[in-house]
Amino acid sequence: ARPVVFYIEKIPLMIVPYYVFSTKRGRHSGFLPFHIGNFEKWRNSISNVGYYWAASEYWDITTSMDYYENYGFAYHSAFRYNQRYNFTGALSGSYANDSRYINYKENRHKRWAIVGNHSHTFSPTFNLKADGTFISDKSYYTDFSTDLGERLNRNLRSQISISKRWEGASLSAQVVHSVDLDLEKRTDELPTASLSFPKWAIFGSPSNESGEGTGRKWYHSLYFGYSAGLRNHSSRSTSLDGNRSRKEFLTVNHSPSLSMAPLVLFNYLRIGPSFSYQETWYKIFETDQSRTAGIDTRQLYRRYAYSGSISASTDLYGTVNPGLFGLTGLRHVITPNISYSWAPEITRHNDIRNYTGAGSGGAKSRTMSFSLRQLLQAKVKSGDKEKTYELLTLGSNLSYNFEAKDRKFSQLNTDAQTSLLRNIRISAGMVHDLYEPGTNRLHWQSPYLMSLYISTSFTIAGSLGEYESPGATGLASPLPSANRSTKQGWSLWVSHYYSEYGRGANFVKIHSLSLGLNLNLTPNWKINYRQSYDVVGDRTVSRTVEIERKLHCWRGYFYWTPNGSNRGYYFRINVIAIPDIKFEKSQSGIRGAFL
Repeated sequence: ARPVVFYIEKIPLMIVPYYVFSTKRGRHSGFLPFHIGNFEKWRNSISNVGYYWAASEYWDITTSMDYYENYGFAYHSAFRYNQRYNFTGALSGSYANDSRYINYKENRHKRWAIVGNHSHTFSPTFNLKADGTFISDKSYYTDFSTDLGERLNRNLRSQISISKRWEGASLSAQVVHSVDLDLEKRTDELPTASLSFPKWAIFGSPSNESGEGTGRKWYHSLYFGYSAGLRNHSSRSTSLDGNRSRKEFLTVNHSPSLSMAPLVLFNYLRIGPSFSYQETWYKIFETDQSRTAGIDTRQLYRRYAYSGSISASTDLYGTVNPGLFGLTGLRHVITPNISYSWAPEITRHNDIRNYTGAGSGGAKSRTMSFSLRQLLQAKVKSGDKEKTYELLTLGSNLSYNFEAKDRKFSQLNTDAQTSLLRNIRISAGMVHDLYEPGTNRLHWQSPYLMSLYISTSFTIAGSLGEYESPGATGLASPLPSANRSTKQGWSLWVSHYYSEYGRGANFVKIHSLSLGLNLNLTPNWKINYRQSYDVVGDRTVSRTVEIERKLHCWRGYFYWTPNGSNRGYYFRINVIAIPDIKFEKSQSGIRGAFL
């Protein structure tokens, strides 16, 4: 135990009269570093006053206490365990005896939260996982937690899941309980499960055990697959007028499929047909929602859907060998693809499908899709080695809907990428409309440009050597400390983005430039600079400077935003091991980003 003093050179500027420092390093038992808070809602508070017990290499326990001036005391405990390759998990809980005065009358409430998780590996193919969160009321985390993730999480989810794999087959099942804290809605899946089998060749593969070669026929490429899914759903909610409502149903999905490995015709053309079928069985339980929907819950329901597709593609190559400046080859690869898909109209038990949200099928569809991919490659020889570079990738796709009443052609999408230049990556895209604006008349000669974008990024970095970063300070902690080697250098990135879309009064153009510079000058100095510039508006959108300076066991921060809605600065000096021992000053609203 000793005072904490902050010096600049030999001049003491700040002092904390008393604090406890551990002289041990690594994972060990000991008192926890507490935190002193001064929040507007809680007024003053002190938290994390407790003890960490590293009982063994397999498990440990942490207990702590918080005090909030407005609410009273809150108690926490956490138990963790871990056996490598077998199981790991944790169980934690907190309890608060909430005491506050309302209209000069004291109100007491017992409030609590329990969180747990467990992961168990029984074998390389059999796993079990479980996790859960349970709280006494919907505002518990809002009142007692300083963790932003906990405070914003308004949907609590608890589940137990298992997964098992065999040779190609797999089974997974889970029980899920979720609660929407704001809507006061509870949903249970008791359970959901899925079973899938690997695809197998219906007519087997050609055999040549007799020593005589047997050719592979087209029917050897036919494959059959099957998967099934189960869902037992229950949900309960409370309306604004206080009435409770329930929905309960059970569905079973069967999904057999028939497909064919791509057939190669004439050594160039690849043909890939497929057929899929799905059948869903429904059991609706009687609730207020099923009665409102007019569903007869005494009978079982069955809905099916099926669809088919076929695709054809090929690769066309063109190669030249310049033999100049180490360039040994240029290759252009063109891959056209055309596919046709079809599905009939399915209207059987549409009300049941809408009620459960399960099942396939719907309106009739017939679609023809076209795509074209182009790849430009270069082979460069350096010494005795050759390396292949992808210079440019260009793709386009378009579809035709036979069932559409008008505008049967979709928009034409085109994209391109290149990383030809070192440290520079460029990507671009365009969308064209094949119809005249405001009409259904095709205009092939000059399609209308709907939107376009181009994005460029440049990154470069350099190293100035390495230095050793000091490890932890030896406070009681479950995390071991270690010295880590940190690079000492710099990095620079610049990005450019341009896009435009819309027409007439709705036309929008975006044009921006951004850059960032990171400097790790010494083991104690770090400087970061960011700037974003709006070319269209001719203005700097944001500019920030961040400076970090280590002073032995202290760290100093300076963050400056010279312009924008958050313009201002933030300055802080704190003990590295105990961030709550600090001095800070800020202007504007940027302080919260560093707490």
